[in-house]
Parts: sequence; structure tokens; C-alpha cells
Amino acid sequence: QNTTQQVNENATELTEFNFLEFSLDVDYSATESYEVEFENKKSGIEAKLKDDRNNEKLQGDEAYTKLEPLFKQLTFDSTTPNDKVIEQVISVFGIADDFQSIEVEVEFADGTEKEFKQIK
Repeated sequence: QNTTQQVNENATELTEFNFLEFSLDVDYSATESYEVEFENKKSGIEAKLKDDRNNEKLQGDEAYTKLEPLFKQLTFDSTTPNDKVIEQVISVFGIADDFQSIEVEVEFADGTEKEFKQIK
């Protein structure tokens, strides 16, 4: 019986990040970008990942499988300053230093929506 309980607990944990929606948009150049979109809706989870540099386009489960361990490393909340959020995102997602702009939009679990930006 214990085993079943454990599995269920883990299942809930997997979908519980600090946020319900997360979108990341990094521009390296006019033709190269890195984009992440994630929405945790009642109807289910939507996830997308587009990485021009590695020629990678993932959607749904594939994208979520790749994003989930990254999302777990994001510890910022609605009170974290802009710079710290951007720093964390750059480090967790491995964003190269030569980006031109980075934009993060988040809807936190408490319903707060925030936008974090850095332009070089």
C-alpha cells in the first residue's frame, strides 16, 4: 500500500512548480531565438520548446520531459528582483552570453503575473 501512496505523491510533485504559466523568449539575432512556453491548465499541461541554435522543436510530452527538470531548479517567486530572476533563468536554461534580449513572463501559483526583461 505504501508504494501506491508514494507514486501518487510523486505524481503531484511533478506538476507543482512555483508557477502555473511560464514563457521565455530569448533573441540571439533576427533569425535565432530560444523559446519556451508552459501552461498548467485544468485541461492539462501545454509545453513547447523551440531552440534555433540546436535546431530543436519540441511539443507536448516531449517538451515537458525536457523542461520539467529545468523548471524544478527555478526557485524564484513573485517577490524576487528582476535581475535575480533573469540570472536564474540564464543559468538553468543554459542561455549563451551573446543574447540580445531575454523576456520572461510568469503567472505564479498565487495568481500574480509578472514580466522580467533584460536587453543588452
